Amino acid sequence: MHIGLKQTPTQQLQQRLIMTPKLQQAIKVLLMSWLDLSQYVTQQLEQNIFLDDMQEELDIDELSEMETLDPDADWNEPQEILDREDKEPDIDWENCFDDMISSSEKTAFEHWDDEDHPQADVAQPESLQDFLMSQLNLTPLSEKEWQIGEQIIGNLDDDGRLSATLDEIGAAVGCKVEEVEEILTFIQTHFEPTGIAYRTVPETLLLQMKAAQMDNPIAEEIIKNHFEDLVNNHLPRIARNLNVEIDKVLEASKLIGTLHPYPGRHFSDCSDPTRPNDGNAPVRLIIPDVTVQKVDGKYRVITNEDGMPQLRLNPYYVNMMRNGHQKLDSATKAWMENYKSQAWDLIKSINQRRQTIAKVTEAIFEMQADFLEEGVTGLKPLVLRQIAEMAGVHESTVSRVTSNKYVETPQGIYKLKYFFSGEVLTDSGLNIAATTVKDKIKEMIDKEDLAKPISDQEVAEALKSEGIQVARRTVAKYRVDLGILPSGKRRREW
Repeated sequence: MHIGLKQTPTQQLQQRLIMTPKLQQAIKVLLMSWLDLSQYVTQQLEQNIFLDDMQEELDIDELSEMETLDPDADWNEPQEILDREDKEPDIDWENCFDDMISSSEKTAFEHWDDEDHPQADVAQPESLQDFLMSQLNLTPLSEKEWQIGEQIIGNLDDDGRLSATLDEIGAAVGCKVEEVEEILTFIQTHFEPTGIAYRTVPETLLLQMKAAQMDNPIAEEIIKNHFEDLVNNHLPRIARNLNVEIDKVLEASKLIGTLHPYPGRHFSDCSDPTRPNDGNAPVRLIIPDVTVQKVDGKYRVITNEDGMPQLRLNPYYVNMMRNGHQKLDSATKAWMENYKSQAWDLIKSINQRRQTIAKVTEAIFEMQADFLEEGVTGLKPLVLRQIAEMAGVHESTVSRVTSNKYVETPQGIYKLKYFFSGEVLTDSGLNIAATTVKDKIKEMIDKEDLAKPISDQEVAEALKSEGIQVARRTVAKYRVDLGILPSGKRRREW
């Protein structure tokens, strides 16, 4: 017997955030680093006739054509002209970002001293994602292929490992898994560092061997089928299983040791003491988005404007729309209106980005003031929620503001995300930042005897002697965060 189910249409009221072009651009601009934004603005200046750089003088011939230009108009802030026909309401910038999660300014420029202020374009290692995106942008790909590549790069952890499945990436882009696999293979075999976007350590090691044309069947066999034994230093067992002399296994293990199990770590910020750096990392330009500078005995937050084009609407074309509107045909009017709207939205997005970065940075260093004088030992426990409440924004906004952003401090250049960490109890009752404890752990391990490396329990006891209450399992967790192997695997016996 077939029983049919009658379906009755119903109406349901839902509140949804619509991703308008204005909102998309605002989020895109907020996420950009200083260098990315500068390049993007330069590109937009070339593509949008309504954008004008206030730092550049207008061409004399162009000025002569402005016969109907209103001399009393304020061309730097043509708010009334623009908003008069802006049918799209302004965005609640602070609140909208909270719904978009998926992967103050106090103008102290009068205190700015170019001679005393250190140059902002200090060479620092570029982030892994920035470096890979620069390669992706130079690769001739279709729009969908580019989106797949962006998803892959956005889902890499600090080690360069792919943290999302191909199914998840395919669902995010709306494509087949086979298409994702194709782009992933391309990135793994064509992008630097070699072996990036790997899913397992053996995969990246094999990719690196292939790229370097290393011909060692024993090494390949060890990586493919005996990797756990290699990691655990069970070389005699490997020799027995492969039925080869121990010397052959030693030779293969040395070759494997020249490879990089975590290729992404070469792009860690050199100012971040919690990340290893062997000195071979490619040094690329990093320009801080914001500077914390001591002025008249007080620390001030100053956003970096050096070298950034200062945008305004091009007065010639604004005047054309205002006074020559009736002479333009409908297609030209629509075309100009579209570019005018895009230009003004970009200007507002950049201004909002600058104010939000300054406001969040001020809140961070109100909490981390001791760091500015003492360095890492002065760090306090800090979470996104605290800064969000202080700055009057959502946690997601703080996360976006601190993504790929750098701050120049008296202690050096750091990622803004560096100043967030959990807390650890001390005997004195005053808690310290987990970042400070990690720094102590790394310092201990760096000084250990490799023939007899210190255990997690020994590290915990050493910290306890300093009044820091940390359990062995917590030490193990922090050690993993630092990318440091257990003591048994750090021992050098061969």
